[in-house]
Amino acid sequence: MPQNAGRPKGAKNRRLLLREAEEALGKARTGEAMVGPLHVIETVMCYFFTRALQYKGMGKPRDEIDASMALALEAAVAAAPYRHAKLAAIKLAGDPNNPLRMLDSASKDELKAEIIKHLRILAPVLELDNIPELRGLALANASGDVP
Repeated sequence: MPQNAGRPKGAKNRRLLLREAEEALGKARTGEAMVGPLHVIETVMCYFFTRALQYKGMGKPRDEIDASMALALEAAVAAAPYRHAKLAAIKLAGDPNNPLRMLDSASKDELKAEIIKHLRILAPVLELDNIPELRGLALANASGDVP
């Protein structure tokens, strides 16, 4: 018979594994096992929501349905920050109160230069070849003459 046949030393047999599983299940049923707060909140939310739907199906008074829905909503509001992240604030470049600061004191030529700069960048997308007045901008952009 080979030396390594059978169960390795220290390994648990089926009876011990079954007993440990039963003990763990018993602890879970009695609440001794650690249950996270989010799990409790979501369980409460599901309980009251299901109860409200059952009341609705049974034709119970609207007050009882509304009370269960209110409790479900309260639990849902408590669980939402853990399940769904809030949108982060976006830091804007420049002055958010006056984004077009340059345009306040710009001369006519400066404004025209700013517009042409942006049109050169957008020339391929806007298909400026179709506009006779701006046809030169598309050619300037094609030659790599973007400032």
